[in-house]
Amino acid sequence: MPDIKTSVKYLDSNVCVGKRGYIEAGALWRSEDIIKVINDAGISGALVYAGWARNYTPVYGNERLIGELEKAEDLFYGIYAVMPGFLGCAPSPEEVISDIKGKKMAASVMFPKSQTYIPTETLMGEYYSALEKAGILLIVEESEISVSDLDALLTLHPALNVLLVRASWENCENAYALAKKHSNLYFDTSMMENKEVLECAVKNIGSERLVFSSGIPFTSPEKIIGIVEGSDISREEKQLIASGNLIRLCKNALDISL
Repeated sequence: MPDIKTSVKYLDSNVCVGKRGYIEAGALWRSEDIIKVINDAGISGALVYAGWARNYTPVYGNERLIGELEKAEDLFYGIYAVMPGFLGCAPSPEEVISDIKGKKMAASVMFPKSQTYIPTETLMGEYYSALEKAGILLIVEESEISVSDLDALLTLHPALNVLLVRASWENCENAYALAKKHSNLYFDTSMMENKEVLECAVKNIGSERLVFSSGIPFTSPEKIIGIVEGSDISREEKQLIASGNLIRLCKNALDISL
């Protein structure tokens, strides 16, 4: 039984599994331990990417992710890492889409800063277009992309849904300005400090643009679930944030009902 009482169904949009660069003693990284944390928190499912994809290479990480997904087939849904492949070091846009569909991945992710490239239209435009045409969600962490590059991506690919994760809410002007300009931009909850931040985001961005993420394994899910549960918003808005929006954004891959 879950340790937390919840009023709505939760799906986590951004969980890292597997080794990721330097790991401190006692840090979570093994799938078996992360599965226990997810189950104890009462989370019904999680989109997961491989730490190897960020700190080593996306190609290697995607290969390793398959084995991790098999450890929790009823809980884990894969996030496929993409990067430009002009030098033949990564799959072409067509190969990426074929691989995502063939391996039944739920979404895609990119790590431009970690992989030392600038995600311009010149480098990534064909990949953005392929994901856009296929209706595949793209996830990117705030620390991995500049505001100007994100703005350009959203402008040039208005049908590509982008989920910005681990965004800081201490200075929310950028988030609100980008959200007002781009209807294809979504934000996760993992860095929200309290329920007032969530309530303010619902007021200024809308519950239909917010997606639950607990920050596992970097933060504890209990805090974020508590913020959603304790916020002064309707149950319908909580359900949208907790899982409804993610199911809609990944409708081609997530066969989950509320």
